[in-house]
Amino acid sequence: MTKLDEKFTKVVESVELLKARTESLEKYSAEVKWEIEGLKREANRRKFRISGIQENEKSYKDLEIKVNDIIKNGLQITDDINIEGIRRQGKKGSTPRVAVVTLNRISDKHKIFANKKILGNNAQFKSIYINEELTYEQAKIEGILRRKAKLWKATNPTLKSTIRNGILTIELDKKTSRHKVNKDGEVENI
Repeated sequence: MTKLDEKFTKVVESVELLKARTESLEKYSAEVKWEIEGLKREANRRKFRISGIQENEKSYKDLEIKVNDIIKNGLQITDDINIEGIRRQGKKGSTPRVAVVTLNRISDKHKIFANKKILGNNAQFKSIYINEELTYEQAKIEGILRRKAKLWKATNPTLKSTIRNGILTIELDKKTSRHKVNKDGEVENI
């Protein structure tokens, strides 16, 4: 074996070692990303978003009063709802920014979501919408599913769709199908 062959063998061994290390780091990176996403979801469990609240408050306290009014009068919840914090999200502009509300108890959020459809029945609160606080990844997946549902509804207006926990459920002619987004960002049947 010549010196050139020895050097070539060492380079090939080094490349193989680097490939193994890269694969190991990619696997570790995916695991860490999964754990971070789980922590973000856990942090959002007690949060929800309210859109449609006019942005004319002078202070945090004014915004809290508006949110409490929506809860008491709009949602007709008589129990005490303990709010940990409220913040506006996004840049100030021509439309009101979303208010992100953090509650002290998850049970309070369940009460709010159980009554959120009542808002549409009251003229004063008709333009107020309450939704889950999603992580970036969850919002991206739901956006893909929403666009797919919109395309399918364009071809068949009688189609009904719901999106929950990253799963699109389609109802058509009393038949149900479920879909999710795969790793390539494509919608597939479950």
